[in-house]
This record gives sequence, structure tokens and C-alpha cells, in this order.
Amino acid sequence: MRVGIVGTGTMGGVHAAGWKQTDAKLVGVMSKNKAAALELAKKHSTKVFDTYEDLLGQVDIIDICTPTDFHKDMVLQAAKAGKHIICEKPIALTVEDGETMI
Repeated sequence: MRVGIVGTGTMGGVHAAGWKQTDAKLVGVMSKNKAAALELAKKHSTKVFDTYEDLLGQVDIIDICTPTDFHKDMVLQAAKAGKHIICEKPIALTVEDGETMI
């Protein structure tokens, strides 16, 4: 399985290290913080994607490690693209949004 991580803060780094312990291939990372994305990509021998859409187009699994207020839109976009989704907790800011995402 090909995995991409969006969000390169602390949890993005934790998830990247975790994925490297599996048979999955970490295809790349994406973040608005380009410096953090480059650092994480270098550490895990992967690449940086400029857009979420580009990353989605190259993976089977998207691992969302962004701040919670971005989760709903990213999850819905990934679901529409037919991707498997891992989403950092809390998944949403409201019960209604969480239910929509599920």
C-alpha cells in the first residue's frame, strides 16, 4: 500500500516513523509549512508534494495529521477520491461533522 501524510508537525513525524515500520511505502508528505515538509521527507527518504490533490493522486492511504479544523474537508475529499483514510484525533470539532466524515 502507498501512503501519504498531510501535516508535518509532531504527529506527522510520529506517523511517518510508524509507517516506516510496516510494509507500506511512504510515498510522500504535504504541508503548508514547506520547511517542515522538506525536513520530514528527507528524514524518511520520501518526497514533498505541493498540493493535497497531487498527494491524493499517488496514494492508496492518506494519513491526515493536520489541525482538527482541516480534517472534515480533507477526509471528505479523500473519501470522494476512493482513498483509505487515517485521521488524527480528534477527528472533528463537532459531533455532526464527525458523523458526516464517518
